[in-house]
Amino acid sequence: MREEARKLVLDGREFLVKLPGPAVMPFLQLYRRLVADGPSDLEEARRRSEQIPGVVEEILRACVEGPIEDLGPGGQLILLSTIGDMLAEALRPEKLDLFRQERGG
Repeated sequence: MREEARKLVLDGREFLVKLPGPAVMPFLQLYRRLVADGPSDLEEARRRSEQIPGVVEEILRACVEGPIEDLGPGGQLILLSTIGDMLAEALRPEKLDLFRQERGG
């Protein structure tokens, strides 16, 4: 059975991390593009570093219940990693294959 939410305690504060819905996918895809490959130059690195905090905030606001406003970069990274782990579990290749078979693909 798929895990829909996971509780975490960071610095004594409790967070409920929820599996992202389809509306969050564009933000997750943008985050992945921003961090996947190294920037080609200093200007691109600056541009990316300006975009990343806003993208991370959108993802966390959509997927996390708890006091995210006071989290530092380390806490944000732990929450993002948890979201990624939950997505990876929900979208395991064998589950995708089963879905494709059920719909005749």
